[in-house]
Amino acid sequence: MGHDHSSYTRSQTALKLQHILKYADDTTLLVPEYSSTPMQAELLHILEWSGKNKLIVNTAKTKEIVFHRPRLPTKLMPPLMPDIDRVDHAKILGVFFTCTLSPQQHVNHLLNQCNQRLFLLSQLKQQSLPFEALNTIFISLILCKITYALPAFAGHISTADKNRINKFFKKAHRRELVKQVFTIETLIDKFDLQLFRSISYTDHCLHHLLPEKRHHSMQLRPRGHNYTLSNISTTLFRNAFVNRCLFDIV
Repeated sequence: MGHDHSSYTRSQTALKLQHILKYADDTTLLVPEYSSTPMQAELLHILEWSGKNKLIVNTAKTKEIVFHRPRLPTKLMPPLMPDIDRVDHAKILGVFFTCTLSPQQHVNHLLNQCNQRLFLLSQLKQQSLPFEALNTIFISLILCKITYALPAFAGHISTADKNRINKFFKKAHRRELVKQVFTIETLIDKFDLQLFRSISYTDHCLHHLLPEKRHHSMQLRPRGHNYTLSNISTTLFRNAFVNRCLFDIV
């Protein structure tokens, strides 16, 4: 659930299992499935805390999204909260997620925007803009759009959507708007590795997501890291960023 309000510098939750994530004026409250404090009680706690600290929570912009496995029976869903809209997709820091963690809507949004920018780039080509400049603009305005927060959703992109993205890259190269043909698979590998190496430093905000390191005395096949592997029960969990890197980086 996300909501916007002014500077919420000391975000607090009623229960430690709950987490508040804040970026600028955007705040996201995460409540796990098994929690002794219901979502509604947690929201009331935040509203009371904000009121005491002279902060305003815009409840009109507050949305609730329940992440769940596909085809979950309606009777198992938590009760609706009064005056809060429940949605089946949400935009979190520029990335669209559905209630089943599918990034398909995000891919649709990306390709729509990138095709618009590709059209503008074609217009610049018709005005005799040098190829070197066209390539620079493609990298700056289109490639950066596609790779923004890529590790966050890359593991959940379907094969069909990967093919759509690769088809877009081929079209851009065929129209001579970019020097090389990028592939989404290569970009995923590149950005996964960059971020995974970054979070190995203890001062990185995602470092706590890494598992314990394994003992060197253990006779295990060599890997590109020395972390223990997690017990994987679902494909969704396997494709999450950290687990994806732990199993794929060799």
